[in-house]
Amino acid sequence: MRAVQVITPTGPSDLEIRDVAEPTPGPDDVLVEGTASASPSPTCC
Repeated sequence: MRAVQVITPTGPSDLEIRDVAEPTPGPDDVLVEGTASASPSPTCC
């Protein structure tokens, strides 16, 4: 699966799309599948 990961927490340019192994939930975990997400720009508000 593909995931967006934060490399260093300094800004949006530090986000990278990487291929990662699909997570396996444990007995007390829930795996939630998402197809899209968005966040507001910090300069908009």
